[in-house]
Amino acid sequence: MDAFNTRDLETFDRCVAEDFEWVTATASNPEPRTYLGRAGIRDFFEYVENWRTVEARVDEWRDLGDDVLLVGEVTWRGPNPKLLEVTCPLLSLWSFEGGRLKRIDSAMAPDVVPATPAG
Repeated sequence: MDAFNTRDLETFDRCVAEDFEWVTATASNPEPRTYLGRAGIRDFFEYVENWRTVEARVDEWRDLGDDVLLVGEVTWRGPNPKLLEVTCPLLSLWSFEGGRLKRIDSAMAPDVVPATPAG
């Protein structure tokens, strides 16, 4: 989570599988978008670079075997946080394979819970 909050692409890259998938909405676009592979991680951070900070806080980690459900909130701060700051619930299902992060499914609405992957 620290790599996400600090936009540390190098560390994030080392934690994910080659065929990593990240499905998430953003504060500026509530429709989920899929980011694929390490290039997808860079695409996500380029997409949100206009936000001064994007910070996730995890209040609860639920161990589901090869998956972990994160429950918390994410705060998006614009260039002037006095004018633009968005905080919303965060539900994020992280799926692991071979010790690496394989997929993230995130939702930012309290009535939407990411589906558990089949298999």
